[in-house]
Amino acid sequence: MNDSRTPTERRATARVGTADGIATVLARIWPDAPDASVILGVDHERETRDRIRAALINSGYEWPDGTVNVQVTRDDHRPYGTLSDLAIACAILAAAGHIHEGALDRIAVTGELDLAGWLRAPEGILASVNAAAADGLTTVIVPDATTASEQLHQAPVDPTATVHTATCLPEAVRLLNTLPQQGRPGEDAGTCAQCDRTLVWDRTGKGVNDEWGEYLCYSPRRPGKAVHVLSQ
Repeated sequence: MNDSRTPTERRATARVGTADGIATVLARIWPDAPDASVILGVDHERETRDRIRAALINSGYEWPDGTVNVQVTRDDHRPYGTLSDLAIACAILAAAGHIHEGALDRIAVTGELDLAGWLRAPEGILASVNAAAADGLTTVIVPDATTASEQLHQAPVDPTATVHTATCLPEAVRLLNTLPQQGRPGEDAGTCAQCDRTLVWDRTGKGVNDEWGEYLCYSPRRPGKAVHVLSQ
C-alpha cells in the first residue's frame, strides 16, 4: 500500500532591509523528507548554502534533518547578497525550534556570516537599518563590528530605529530570544493573560493597551501586576 501522508512542514520568516525596501526570507523544513537543501534568491546560491550550513554547525547547532528550502524574496526580484546571511540562518533556526515563535515577527536582522559563525558587516548596513525602520521594523540586529559602526555614522540613522549588535550567530539568537515582543501601532497584540481582554500595540509599538487605550488591568491575577500582561 502506498504511503500518501504529507510530510510535516515547519516554517519561519525573517526580514532584512535593502536599499530598495525589505527582503523576506522564508525557511521551510520537512524533517521526514529526504535530505536535501537549497537556498534561492541570493547571489551564488550553492556557496551561500554551504557557508551558512558551516556557520550553523560551527556555532554549535545541527543542520536540520530532511529537506531544507529557503527562499529570499525582494520586490525587484533581484538576487540578494551576503547581508541576508544572518536572516537566512535565523529563519532556519526558528523553523528548527531554536528561536522562540514570533521572535522574528517585528525585527529585522542583517549581516554576513563567515564559516565559523562570526558576523561581518559588508557595505549596506546603514541602508538596511533605515529601510527596516521605514517599514515599521524599528528593532534591528546588526554585526558588532568596526565597519558596521563606521557605516552607521556616515549619515543619519532613522530616529525610530533601535539598533542591537551581535558578534556571532549564537549571540544574535540569544538576543532574539530575550528581546521583548513588539508590534506595529494599532495592530492586534493578542489577549491579556490576566483579564482576557483584547489588546493592541500602543503608539510606540513596544507596549500594549486595551481597545479603549487603557493600560491598567482591573483583574490582575499576579501580585504587583496592575497593568495588562500580554499572553505568551
